[in-house]
Formats: sequence, C-alpha cells, structure tokens
Amino acid sequence: MARRSKTILDDLALLPWWVNIILAAIVYLSFRYWIPLIAFQNPFFKGTATALPSLAPFVAGILCIVSAISVFNAWRKGELLEKQTGIGT
Repeated sequence: MARRSKTILDDLALLPWWVNIILAAIVYLSFRYWIPLIAFQNPFFKGTATALPSLAPFVAGILCIVSAISVFNAWRKGELLEKQTGIGT
C-alpha cells in the first residue's frame, strides 16, 4: 500500500499549538489588511490582492484547526507518558 505524501498541514501539526495560532493571526492580518494596501502593477497580483481579504478567514480557520490537532497530539503524548511505567513499557 502506497504512503500518502506529506502536506504542509502535516508539518504544521507537528509544531506546538501556539505557533499555529500566531501564524493564523499573521496570515489573517496579512491577507485582510496588509497585502491589499500594496499597489501592484501586474494585473495578476492586483487581482490576487483584491481576492485575499475574502480568503483570510478560511485560511486562518484552517490554521486554527491544525492548532487543535496539535493540542490533541500533545495531550495524547502526555497521556502515553503518564501510563509508562518503565523504559521498556
């Protein structure tokens, strides 16, 4: 059976939860306020900059979901550590 390829979301889930929350805030502020302020000459970048404010909540929401997955993984690892009685088990 073939392994699925790792995505950037898989890598972000391995980070601490607070890193994903900070990243979500930075992405939201960038997409919503900072990038649309830039005066692009290229029509592609200008169109992208006008579309980003509507995408900001979705991208930040995905990063918050990844943060919740990271919290769950940290909790699960802590539970496994608590159950461990020795080096072998």
